[in-house]
Amino acid sequence: MKKIVYVGFAFTHHLLTHAGYQQIKQYIPYYHYIDCQSEYNFICKIIKRHHLLDRLYIKLFGSRLWLSEFRCIFYSIFHKDVVFHVIYSENILKYLYLFIGKKNQIASTYHLPYETLVRNKTYVRSIQHSNYVILMTSKNLMEVRKLKGDNKVYYIPHGIDTTFYNSGLSSRDTKHLLMVGNMLRNFKFANKLFEYLLNNIPDLKITIVTKEENYQFFSPHPQLYLCSNISNEEILNLYQKATLLVLPMFSFTANNALLEALSCGCPAYIISDYVDTSYNNPYLVTEKPNLEKNIYYIKSFLNRYVDNSIEIRKHILDEYSWEHIGTKVYQLLLQ
Repeated sequence: MKKIVYVGFAFTHHLLTHAGYQQIKQYIPYYHYIDCQSEYNFICKIIKRHHLLDRLYIKLFGSRLWLSEFRCIFYSIFHKDVVFHVIYSENILKYLYLFIGKKNQIASTYHLPYETLVRNKTYVRSIQHSNYVILMTSKNLMEVRKLKGDNKVYYIPHGIDTTFYNSGLSSRDTKHLLMVGNMLRNFKFANKLFEYLLNNIPDLKITIVTKEENYQFFSPHPQLYLCSNISNEEILNLYQKATLLVLPMFSFTANNALLEALSCGCPAYIISDYVDTSYNNPYLVTEKPNLEKNIYYIKSFLNRYVDNSIEIRKHILDEYSWEHIGTKVYQLLLQ
């Protein structure tokens, strides 16, 4: 029988939270764990803080956790019929396929958009030499299969902890917009949009949860609230109270904030040139950046707002709970 081995870590902003793809290890009966957390933490806390060390490391290893990959190679010497499930392949994989032998396999999960993957030779080679590839979006499934040279490329979306992220019992605010996150957010466009809305919709409240370094993008307003380093319970409360999650994005595949909000029954509005229909959710609307149209949509939404928290959450429970996603990934890895 195949031995499924977990290879992964949690990004710093996911530590001590209910977010992040590393949550999958609670829902798959892995045979063994190669935890890369110590190496990742060392790079973030020591190497990344010293410019010369960082440049040298990037020159030698790129952005990879090379020691973790070596641990996989070492493990493969003494074990056969292993499937290494690398949960953040962009950060770990480069040479593993050269050394694990014919009786072991690689299942690589990729989170970045196709446009980013295809421009990186290391990513391309790792995809081509993986036995299974898991993508967070179905948008470019056929292109990645062509790139890999076979059909063993699968769309299995990111999961969400639906037990923690729940709709709660209290009623929602009727004029409260929420924006959450840092990566790939279009903050400049968000500021233009929010500035207009705050100045033209009475009693509107907007909360933005992001790193302090991103505060600079937003014009001050008494009804604009900027937050960072808030607790799990505080972000949960925001999802449960907000009228609409608004995410101006440059691009997106897996998106923790999106799934967290929907799991709490909060509808979402993504503004991006990158249109992805993978989520197939009637309470998620994606439109391209067009200030006039985006303003019109949000104003219309607030004017006709009806709380559909139960229906929104049901779709997530059926399709995106970690129990459901973990089962799908495990069945794939056992093939």
